[in-house]
Parts: sequence; structure tokens; C-alpha cells
Amino acid sequence: MSRSLAHRALVCLTLLGALTTGCSSDVGVGKIEGDVSVSPRFTDLGLQAVDTEVDTQIILTATKVDIKVLAVDVFNVEGDAFSLVTAPLPTIPGDGSEELIIRWMPDEPGRSWARVTITHQAGEDEIELRGEAGLPAARVLPPLIDFGRVPAGESATASITVENTGTMDLSIDEATFDNTTFASASPLPLVVEPGLSVDVSVVFNPTDDNAQTGLGTLNLGDWVTEGTVELRGNDCSAGGGGSFDQDGDGFSWCASDCDDTRDDVHPAAAEVCDGADNNCNGELDENTECSDDDGDGASEAEGDCNDDDSAVGPHTTEDYSNGIDDDCDGTVDHGQDDVDGDGYIEAAGDCNEGNADIHPGATELPNGLDDDCDGIVDEGTTAYDDDGDGFTEVGGDCDDTDSGVYPGATETADWVDEDCDGFVDEGTTAYDDDGDGFTEVGGDCNDANPSVSPAAVEIPSNGIDDDCDTATPD
Repeated sequence: MSRSLAHRALVCLTLLGALTTGCSSDVGVGKIEGDVSVSPRFTDLGLQAVDTEVDTQIILTATKVDIKVLAVDVFNVEGDAFSLVTAPLPTIPGDGSEELIIRWMPDEPGRSWARVTITHQAGEDEIELRGEAGLPAARVLPPLIDFGRVPAGESATASITVENTGTMDLSIDEATFDNTTFASASPLPLVVEPGLSVDVSVVFNPTDDNAQTGLGTLNLGDWVTEGTVELRGNDCSAGGGGSFDQDGDGFSWCASDCDDTRDDVHPAAAEVCDGADNNCNGELDENTECSDDDGDGASEAEGDCNDDDSAVGPHTTEDYSNGIDDDCDGTVDHGQDDVDGDGYIEAAGDCNEGNADIHPGATELPNGLDDDCDGIVDEGTTAYDDDGDGFTEVGGDCDDTDSGVYPGATETADWVDEDCDGFVDEGTTAYDDDGDGFTEVGGDCNDANPSVSPAAVEIPSNGIDDDCDTATPD
């Protein structure tokens, strides 16, 4: 309600005197028959972020006659954030309304409190405004997640940590990804109170073995810059040999291991009769008793007594002049004397007629004998140096098909255990020497310090590029 007419006169004279203007007869106190109502008289703006502009609309309603607003005094009792926006000051039409806009724009955390005095021709009115400013801030880490090797159809989960480093609640509204093989596994939205942190789970679901990279972006509300995390998986170009050799057989999936879940499957493995490609050459069970190696329609398990010769097998017609059991029925030609009963006589190439396990087409064994009568002892076995590098499998050669792989060889960054010590690429740029999950090729700028990596948080003023990002100030 307006104050007394006597007080109005005093306010008018004081204000107009200060404005070097006298109260005219038509504005004089005692001649105003109308009145002014103000709404709202109290406004609590709640908690807002620092540097947020919030405007409050004050409605002035006049009755009977036009009433001019003479002055608006905004007195900041606590803080210095409220100010008048409306200019020039309005005249309120009789039986009508006008508005005043008071703006709150806090530039530091804390409470704000203002008392606003509105002086008009009918007197004075006072309103009160309050609010509290908070400082929203967050730290999102790590900046990079490398899921390593994840086979198609399987999944892996990692966490993005969001820490509320501000003075007001932080809202994690949503998580978006620019690559559909990555997704959030946490229910959103989440609210993080000041000083606390939460983990947002991210899952990698590859549908094939191709390298996948992408960005995961967390929307942290209206006042905080979105937190973005780099994501990658099955990416050999940035991974290390050790992280992609899941079965520990010395062969990385990035190189030539066709099944990195089985340590008996790799390029140097022996092929066995199990329906798998043990030596990763694209063939199943070749040179085993269950494979028809010579293509004559029968394997050793099916009665082929020489599966290296397509002219010998249970479906073959016996040639009675060659000294060979062509049809694998246990009889050589017309019953010629096959002393050891292995289907071959000496004239047909049997180099040991006293041993039924030695004959053309027999399986070579690491026994110091020429089992297959080809003139070479133990070839293709663990006791023979098949690749000519000076080492056999029994002598420590972990891949006797590659002359560059043997004990003492120089390790190179190629996802292969060249020196046969059980570690892939150790001492090279493709090995995680400090155990922080990143190699040099994966972005680790100091692989001797586990506190330094692309996933580390930059520590100000320590003189170290903690996160391996030169764009981040120290």
C-alpha cells in the first residue's frame, strides 16, 4: 500500500530536488486520487549458476488515474548482483499495468539479497528479492578408454567417472555416442552432489572384428560444458601386442592368431584331429588321420594306408606289379613278402622292412628316424629346424615356420613374440612397459611412468604432461 500523502510530498520533493526538478502542480502531492499495487512483493530465485541471468518481472497496477514511476532504488543488502533493467521508467495507465524488470546476474558463489524501493506519484512501495548462486563444475575422466580386444558377439564394460567439483548439484542428463558399437549401461539421468562422484558404465558390443573408434559425450546440464571421452576397441593401430594376446600363446590377434581364446591355436601349433584350424592356415585337420590329404576320398581314419598318395587308398584298384598295397587291404600285389606288413616292400620304397611304422607315407615323428622314407629325419616335427634359424621347437623355437622367430631374436613392434620369451613386443613402442594400459603407439608419452597416459588427469603446475595432450595446460 502507498504511504501517507505527507510522506509522498516529502519523497517527491526530495527526489525531484535531487533530480534538479520541482514537483509540478499537476504532479503535486495530494492531487493524486489513484493508488498503486505491486506484485510480487517477495521473490526467491532459488539456486542458480554463477553468471546466469535471471530476470524478475514486477507488475505495477494503477487505479483511477495515470501514475508516473519517479524512481527505483535497488539496494543490494547482500552481494552485488541485482540491478534495474527497465528504462525509461514507465507511467502506469489508470486502471492498467506496467512492468519493471529487475535482473539478477551473480558473478560469484553465495547468497544475494536486495531490497527494491519503487517511488511513484502515489507514494512508495518496497519489494524483496533473494537468490543463491552456485558454481557448477565437473571433472570427467578418463579422457580415453581403450577396450582392447573384444571378439565379435561378446562385450566389455568400462567406466567414465564424473566428479562434481562445483558447489551445486550436477545433473548427468544423457550419454550420446557417435558409434553404435558403444553405449551407456547406466540409468540416466543421475544427480551428483557437490564433492561426490559417480561412474557411468560404457559397454563395447562389436558385431565384427573391425577396429572401432568413437566419442562418448555426457550432457552435464545447462551450465557445464559437455564431457567427452574418446573410445576405441579392437584397434590394432593403437594397441599393444600384450593386450591383444589374450590366450598368452605368443601370437597376437592383431598379427596372425586366428583364435586368441585358445593357446593351442596359433600359426606355430601342430594340427590335430579336432575340427579346428590349429595352425591358422585356413585348413582344418590337414595332415592328420581324419583329413583326406591326398584327395582320394578316404582319410587314414577311413582306411587310407598312404594319405600322401592319391593312387593309394581303399577305393583304388590293386596294381600287381609295383610292390605297393594300392587298395590298402593288407596284401602287397600277389602276396609278395612284406616282412613288416606295412603295405610296402623294399622295392616300393620301404626303407626299413623291420619296422611297420616306417614306410612311404608314414607320419614323421621326432624320434631320430626317417619314418616316411623321404631321406630326411624328423622333418616337420618338434625335433627338426624347419625354418633354418638354428633352433627347433624342442630347442625353444616358438614358431618353427618363421626364421625370424627364435630364442634371442630381436623383438619388434609387430604383435609377435620374436624372442620366444612369452611376451609380445616387450621393449618396443607396442608394449605397455609401465602397465597403465597404454603403449607408445596407443598415445603414452612416457611409458616408464604409470601416472602418465592419455587416461590420466592433468595436474596443474607440476611440469609434467600427465594426460599426454599438449593442448591441455599444465
